[in-house]
Amino acid sequence: MPEATTTLAIAEAAGAKFGLVGYVVVLVIIGLGTAIYWMLARNQQRMSGADADGQIQALSVYKEMLKAEREARVAAETRADQFARELRDALQQLGELRGQLQAMTAELARVRQELELMRGQIDGNNHG
Repeated sequence: MPEATTTLAIAEAAGAKFGLVGYVVVLVIIGLGTAIYWMLARNQQRMSGADADGQIQALSVYKEMLKAEREARVAAETRADQFARELRDALQQLGELRGQLQAMTAELARVRQELELMRGQIDGNNHG
């Protein structure tokens, strides 16, 4: 039996042993094997292409998430800045009100002192 190293050599060996039917069966089997191998390889290529498409879609989603996060951060920083300004203004007004309250308290104390002096003068005039 000759040494079979190629597809045709295998087919010729099968044809020599089994006739035309053996030759055709070997070619059909090898053809089917080649077709299955080709389909599996093509499917693998599609899978890797799908993987790349999935990665691109994932990157797009991540990019949109990052953009939304950045916009939210900018909005939060803007609100924080506005809050800081409002807090600073409120503290400044509170300081001004405290100053006014201290001035009014001092004025009230001065008015009470004058009133006490007047009462003393009135009481001194009424007894004398």
